[in-house]
Amino acid sequence: MGDIACPDPAPSFAPGDVVTCELRYTVVSGDLTGAALENTAVASAVTLDGEAIASAASTATVSTTDLAMTGLSDVWPVVVAAAALVVLGGGAIALAVVRRRRER
Repeated sequence: MGDIACPDPAPSFAPGDVVTCELRYTVVSGDLTGAALENTAVASAVTLDGEAIASAASTATVSTTDLAMTGLSDVWPVVVAAAALVVLGGGAIALAVVRRRRER
């Protein structure tokens, strides 16, 4: 994970103001266990009086079954399927050639 990116310098807030900070995470194949990915965040600040305050926790959940697989980690099933199609296609062509020769 990288660092949390917030506006710099941090602005002063009035009640109801919003600041958006960002943290990016790249999903890796080890995360794709079938269980959902869950992220929980809490915002904290210090008031002008020096009092530390924090928000309630906020949680976001992402289903890993909806994520696309990319990269080469699961390429072997595709390679095997492609090879099987080539073999079957070649066999079908060879069979057609043999039948055509027999018909002559």
